[in-house]
Amino acid sequence: MGHIPIARPSPPRRFKVPRAGVALALLVVVFGAALALMLIFVWPGGGGAPEAPVLIAAVRVEEFQVGEPAHFKDKGFFLIKLESGELLALSDLDTHVAFREQGCRIRWREDLEFNGRPFMGRAEWFRGDCSGSTFDTDGRLVSGPGPRGMDGYRVVIEDDGVFVDTSRLLCGYSSIEQYEYPEYCIPPGAGSGGRG
Repeated sequence: MGHIPIARPSPPRRFKVPRAGVALALLVVVFGAALALMLIFVWPGGGGAPEAPVLIAAVRVEEFQVGEPAHFKDKGFFLIKLESGELLALSDLDTHVAFREQGCRIRWREDLEFNGRPFMGRAEWFRGDCSGSTFDTDGRLVSGPGPRGMDGYRVVIEDDGVFVDTSRLLCGYSSIEQYEYPEYCIPPGAGSGGRG
């Protein structure tokens, strides 16, 4: 009798994943994760860490004279002591949108005259370099094309030291009916209290 062949099954085939496919899938996952993290921290109001107030040590309270502003040009604000004793921190950026976008500043003028006489009976005013808007020592708009008073920052006094919280800009008051305050500052009367 002869020999009967026995069928031997072939070994199971292993599925081979192409290396290029694995590399591409890994690259897509890494890129997607990086993009998601970036959006979380960059997107307005995103889930990033809350912004801590930036307190700038300025000066001591007794160093101020009423009605004489100190300009902190590198920080972008004036500090002025009012007759009431209150300290105001006023932004030196023009409030008129066209001039603000150009980086136009507001300066303190001790010699503001019209027709050879002090403006409105006094010579000391804040004045927009580009817009010509004029503001009183409280930052209120007196004349010019500006839509509102000077914007400002919260002032904190601790142990007789003066600090300015520059993390949130407070909008100056506008007397224009139905005025729409810009998004970059907090309007007067808002929850966190803009300038009134």
